[in-house]
Parts: sequence; structure tokens; C-alpha cells
Amino acid sequence: MKYIISLRNITGGEDGIGGFPIPPFNIPGIVTINMKPPENFYYFAIVVLGVSLWIMWFFTKTPFGQIQVGVRDNAMRIDYLGFKVTQTKAVVYVFAGAFAGVAGSIYTLFQNLIAADSGFNIMVSFGAIINTLVGGLGSFFGPVWGAAIMQILEEITTRYTDRVELVAGLILILIIMFAPMGLTGLVTGLKQRWFFPSAPRVDLEKVS
Repeated sequence: MKYIISLRNITGGEDGIGGFPIPPFNIPGIVTINMKPPENFYYFAIVVLGVSLWIMWFFTKTPFGQIQVGVRDNAMRIDYLGFKVTQTKAVVYVFAGAFAGVAGSIYTLFQNLIAADSGFNIMVSFGAIINTLVGGLGSFFGPVWGAAIMQILEEITTRYTDRVELVAGLILILIIMFAPMGLTGLVTGLKQRWFFPSAPRVDLEKVS
């Protein structure tokens, strides 16, 4: 962090870099949309989010994506099947970095500012982990729901106190204690109990 701040000519130091020009969204010969109005940029961000989610979902349905899911569930078994687990994880890392870059660019254009404190803060890294744990491990849409829930809670918390990290930590502790698989795991468990209740126990007659 100190090294990033010290490179003032590149990173802008503690002030960061701002004042980005937002070019219009232009498809030659088809449409041109001015992105300066907030509502236009909002719908643009929604479209980018939807397309990114679809690409990630489609990727998990491909044969290579199924290998990724297998590595997530049981890396040792995938290794025994003859697939290269290390290289597979490297590809996932590249895809994750690409989508993180897309999210970062949208966020930077929306805020019209990027600074070392906001872009490289330790909570930025922990935020993704917290969102995943809150939303649900092993679920595709779990982290998305987790991010939405934590963002709403952050907006509500900031109205009453500046201890946002403390509230997020307490929520994470409660999730780990009472819902280790996150909210999606909790909802799935409740659905199974509700729609597929356990069969009643039958006492077997003793055979004399």
C-alpha cells in the first residue's frame, strides 16, 4: 500500500485518479447512447452484470467447466482421473481476474475515482470472501446474493454508525456458527425439510 501511494505520478498518491471521461456507448451503424446520465450508466452496468453472469454460468456447463466444478468439489478425484489440477486452477484464476477487471472498471467509472485506499484496501479482498460465505459456498448465485445482502446492510449501517467492519464481522460469525453453508445452504435445507420431510419411523416387531 505504501509503495502504491508513493508512486504519485502514476497512482495519484492518496488522492487517487479521477475525472475519467465516460465515452458514449457506440455500436457503429446501430446505436449510440450517451453514458453521462446516471440512469443510462445504471442500465449499462446491469447489462454488463447480466452478460458476465451468463458467460460464467455457460462456462460451468462446458466440459472444461465441469472439470472446474469437480476440482472445487474433490480435487484429488479429478487428479486421479488424469486431469491437471494445477493448470486447471490457473485457468480459473485468469478468468476470475478478467471478470474482476470488468467489475473494477465499471466501479471506477461509476465513482469517477480510484484510489489506493479504496481499491487496494484489505476489506476489498475480504469482501469477496465474506460475500461468498454469507451467500453460500458451492452455489453459483450464492456470492451474488451475499454481495447484495452485505451491500444493503452496509448502506443501513452507515446511517447509524461508522463501525461497518464490526457489523460485517458479527454477521460473518453468526453465519459460520448457525449457517456454515451460507444463506443458500440454509434455504436449501429448509426446503428439503418442508417439501421432503423424513419418513416416519416404523417400529419393527420383535421376532421371538
